[in-house]
Amino acid sequence: MQIILKFLIRNIKEKKFRTFLILMAITLSTALFLSSNAISNSFTKTILIQLKSSYGSANVVVEPENALKTPWVSESIIKEDSRIKRVMGVHMLGGSYEFNDENISFSLFAADMDKLKEINSFEFLESRDYETFRGKKIVISENFAKEYNFNLGDTLPLKIKNISYKFRIVAIAKTNALFGDESQRKMALVPKRSLDEILASGGKSSSVYIETEVGVDVPKFVEEMESELKRYDLKVREAVSPVDIAQRTSNISIPFLMISILVVIMSIFIIYTSFKVITIERLPILGTFRSVGATSKNTRNVLLLESAIYGALGGFTGIPLGIIVLSIILKVFSSFNPRGMKIDMDITLSNVLISFSLAFIISMISAFIPIYKASKLPLKDLVLGTVEIKTSNRKKNKRLLAGFGIILISVLLPFLVPVNMVVPIGGLCILLLVSAMLYSTPLFVKLITILLEGLYFRLLGNEGFIAVKNIKNN
Repeated sequence: MQIILKFLIRNIKEKKFRTFLILMAITLSTALFLSSNAISNSFTKTILIQLKSSYGSANVVVEPENALKTPWVSESIIKEDSRIKRVMGVHMLGGSYEFNDENISFSLFAADMDKLKEINSFEFLESRDYETFRGKKIVISENFAKEYNFNLGDTLPLKIKNISYKFRIVAIAKTNALFGDESQRKMALVPKRSLDEILASGGKSSSVYIETEVGVDVPKFVEEMESELKRYDLKVREAVSPVDIAQRTSNISIPFLMISILVVIMSIFIIYTSFKVITIERLPILGTFRSVGATSKNTRNVLLLESAIYGALGGFTGIPLGIIVLSIILKVFSSFNPRGMKIDMDITLSNVLISFSLAFIISMISAFIPIYKASKLPLKDLVLGTVEIKTSNRKKNKRLLAGFGIILISVLLPFLVPVNMVVPIGGLCILLLVSAMLYSTPLFVKLITILLEGLYFRLLGNEGFIAVKNIKNN
């Protein structure tokens, strides 16, 4: 056994390029898997802040079930409850600012200012005449003021429901809280009474924000409130639910996960083919070991140990590489973040352990089939070197037909499924395409070599012709 182990280590050292190829495949798989898994945790905090930018500490929203039938909600409809800390009626209304034939979309937010300061406090960069926040006054963000060169006291013309209104800028807010996310449209704060008049709401609101006391079971509270207010054609929901966060993070994490799965499949193929070559190369030596007393189990375990060494080395190098990849991804996303907020890295111990385990699993599973087949060969064939790999033409044809069928399905299926299924089905089709290419590539190689036979013979003579023939059925 000691001789076999020395032989194993010597082979790993001697075949440097093959060792590098296997380690690279495992390392890349581990790194991308770690970064794609950790990216959701890293983005969750930032996404939560962005989703809560207009809600502040409010965690429940009451709004009309059907805005055409019941467009308004009154704060008074919310009964006193020991679980409720604050109630605030708000308006959210779209508007636009015309600038050089371009329409800049606005979200106009209106609420009682005293309550707003408690629920969603924000800071001013500068202000003037803000104390009496009534009439056609407006607060804009620092970013919008700089981008379009607005100052305190300037008039900002806005079109609301196809009617133009002129608002006087009385404050410029810092880029945080209510003004934290302007990636989709600009944010502005206006007096609630002004929007009450424009909307003819009679003092009621488009929706009501509720801030519950600390420790309240919010989902249960929402369920009870919904049951109570259903008769008024009102619906109750969490301001930011786990579903919202999961949906946002999945839009980022799923593409990276698909890439990592593709790399894993490629790695499995590389390791599988490498060990196929390794076992073929070592068949005579394995026969020698078997003839002097080593069992088939001994030889199989040694080769599996070699694959485990590759898995361990690939895991150890893949973890730090994955951390580097994740930090680069987060830096890139941070630079595009509209809030200018740094996205902190969040890697858990479970992420590291799962990724390291994946390195072992990829290496062991990929190598197992060729190793198992080699260990089952009769001793006579190993010693005499009479092992021959045969694949029937019928089996080849079935594989080719299966490959072309899978390619056709993978190309057409994303166009036939509902829109909400495009991402998962698209990801599945990408994986199927990789599998299909493994089946159909031999035919493409054969067709290309047939086309090149004449050209190589003319350019390189018999050597070129023989070279192409060697590739043709390989």
